[in-house]
Amino acid sequence: MADKMTFLGTSEISISDRPRFWADSLSGLCGKLHADPYGAKTIDGEIRCGILGRLKLCQIAATRHRVSLPSGLAGGGRHPVVKVVLQTEGISVFEQGGLQLTIEPGECFAYDVSRPHRIYNPTSTKHLVVIVPKELALQHGFRHSDIADQRYTARHGVGRLVYELVSSTFKEMTAIEPECEEELAESILNLLFLPLPHGQREPGNPSPGDELRRQIKTYISKNLQDPELCIERIAAALNCTKRYLHMAFANEGTTIAKYIWMVRLEQCRHQLETASRNDTTITDVAFTWGFNSSSHFSRVFKEKFGVPPSHYLR
Repeated sequence: MADKMTFLGTSEISISDRPRFWADSLSGLCGKLHADPYGAKTIDGEIRCGILGRLKLCQIAATRHRVSLPSGLAGGGRHPVVKVVLQTEGISVFEQGGLQLTIEPGECFAYDVSRPHRIYNPTSTKHLVVIVPKELALQHGFRHSDIADQRYTARHGVGRLVYELVSSTFKEMTAIEPECEEELAESILNLLFLPLPHGQREPGNPSPGDELRRQIKTYISKNLQDPELCIERIAAALNCTKRYLHMAFANEGTTIAKYIWMVRLEQCRHQLETASRNDTTITDVAFTWGFNSSSHFSRVFKEKFGVPPSHYLR
């Protein structure tokens, strides 16, 4: 994994060019941003960044500076990520939506990079950053809300576990085996947004699990006639691991595989009930809805409804 680690630093850049270099370096992580020395002569800083699955784990250290996304650069899908900042040194002041929030060492903060914002760093700062594709962040619990609700402590509780996992993972990036990346990234995602105050969710706004279940069912409905439909394909389409899909579907009281067969059988029964006997065969119906064996279809159909499929063609 060593080839996935990137280092960017201002030490070899001329003093006058460092602010532009710093802005370009930050933009390379999550989309075009502005940066300036915030009254200082220049910006000195360094970024160490690695890839873990679909996540970027970074360690960013810099002198006094300011970062902003003006409204003219926002939107249009140009910043499709959420950043989770784990402050380790210095103080940062964040502004978004007319509100202001101060982040101190030992605190974590998650924000939508695509919305206009400003970040003031009046002194030297250092922090760990996890950059998450926005759709993954929403699936795992991030919500657009008052920015005060997007901060949590890393000094104790689950927040402390988040910090320790991200910190230790970053330190071991070059030693992580490729086959472990996906599961490790999923573990980080499962913890990363957990300390946020989800209990304050607005009425009618679905939970991450509810939303993911809806997406699973929608994908199944659209692809029900595909005999190759399986949890692996659903996971690939929704950018989730199979384990997370199973977790999200647990409240349904059945597995995703059983749900697929149940919905297929319901569709088959409906078609048999409404079909013309002269124009339809049991094999046709079975193959239309993703079964690849008429005998297997007849057996599971009878197990489900108590009668063979031929009952509906009489």
